[in-house]
Amino acid sequence: LHGGRWVGYQPSRIEAIHECALISQAQSLDLDACHITADVIEAIVGTPLGDRIKLLGFSAYEPRDRTNIEPAAFLAAARGFPKLEDIYIPEGSTMGGPGFYVDLSRATTILTTLEISDVDTTDACVAAACRHLRLTEFALRGCGDLTSSVVESITGGQAAGTLTILVIKHCAELAPNPLRAVDVLRQVTGCPNVKYLSWHCH
Repeated sequence: LHGGRWVGYQPSRIEAIHECALISQAQSLDLDACHITADVIEAIVGTPLGDRIKLLGFSAYEPRDRTNIEPAAFLAAARGFPKLEDIYIPEGSTMGGPGFYVDLSRATTILTTLEISDVDTTDACVAAACRHLRLTEFALRGCGDLTSSVVESITGGQAAGTLTILVIKHCAELAPNPLRAVDVLRQVTGCPNVKYLSWHCH
């Protein structure tokens, strides 16, 4: 589902999406430059396509435009896609705070990979995600409201013991509490099973 640049596309032919999901041999659902509501996801739940989807919110190519996937859409997918293990929250989507990640943990027990580019993400959001989800891969990209306290947000949850891959890109860079090398060292120390760490900063 692709809206094209500056179009602001919101899928409205829900029945057609449902029919396509019933007969398609597709293995994935690519979303770019569009606004996805829960009814779009619910049209795919229970279909052969829905039963095959392992990843939501990420397209095979680099998305050029903002995509807004509503929190209710992610939760509908977590409840309804039995193989969904990877969620990417793109720039342009707003989850509304820590409560979303608590609800997400209640909707699924198989999620292992989470990538967040929601610009409104706070340290408390990260803490909720890491406290309630057993993640093996976690990425934060472009979350400017984070501070160096994001280290404790990650190491203080159950994900600290399960993470093997951690990516922090262009997050917690602003004064007065930027993420520094010493904080990254604390991060690695607090997540003993991390085998791959990628930290990008300006």
